[in-house]
Amino acid sequence: MKSHIMFYYNFDEVELSKQDDIYFFWFQNNLYSFNPVYNLSKTKAVFSVLKQIHYNKGFEIVYNIYHLEFTNIGEEWFVLLRHKNEKVNLLYEILHPIFIYHHLDFTFNLRWDYLWIQKMNYYEYQMLHVHNIYPILSESFNYYEGLAENAISYINYNFSYDVPERKLYLCHNRISEKNFFNPLNLTIDYYARDIAEYIKFLFFSELYQTFSFYDFFSTLSFTYYDFILVYARLLFPSYYFDVYDEFLNKKTDNTKLKVIISRQPEYEVFLHNIYQIICCFYPIPEVSWLKKEML
Repeated sequence: MKSHIMFYYNFDEVELSKQDDIYFFWFQNNLYSFNPVYNLSKTKAVFSVLKQIHYNKGFEIVYNIYHLEFTNIGEEWFVLLRHKNEKVNLLYEILHPIFIYHHLDFTFNLRWDYLWIQKMNYYEYQMLHVHNIYPILSESFNYYEGLAENAISYINYNFSYDVPERKLYLCHNRISEKNFFNPLNLTIDYYARDIAEYIKFLFFSELYQTFSFYDFFSTLSFTYYDFILVYARLLFPSYYFDVYDEFLNKKTDNTKLKVIISRQPEYEVFLHNIYQIICCFYPIPEVSWLKKEML
């Protein structure tokens, strides 16, 4: 990979280190990362939007010698990023989203229920082949599959996609301080996505105990349907499936899974409390089994 980077980007000698699937190196006191692109068409669409709005926070996309953003090596595509030493105030960034388009102006598949159904079909098929190999997955998967089905049903019964001109924003696949500005972590979606992912971040970073969710929600000017999306996304256990993927791909041991599973009763209480706070603004439908758990 070293020779490819030196050739395609006209670098002198570089020394690579690898973390997961990403190659890192320093050059002239700048940190660079050579990142695989897993969904080329979607990433191209996001990069096109970033160009239009002149977005270059935190990271700079480096063009190769052919003045292209994407470099093909073998059967894979990569993008080179130069890291900027730029701090992020997560709460400020979350409360100041970047508006992109109205719903009818963009072609992303924003049916979360459809996307989640596809995701779960994949995991269910995969579990047929791995459940006897990894006891921690066979013992925990059914619970999180049930949570996912709850999230899908919650949207199906309570959300309307027929609202005209639903606004879209520059959002994030996941919320983290390290990768918040990373263009490969960006997507186009409903603002509710970032709100829900930020709330999950607060929980799993153990920062939620002193956070005022009432004040937070008060600043959002959210509608009933926005809160439906937020709560559905909180129900969907992306936090489990992210680590599930890392574990199966040998990027982590089962320690992270054990932590997530051990905190699930706490997360159920958290979900119930968030529901009660949301109902101060709009009486969204409750999840009956969560209510029973709290009795």
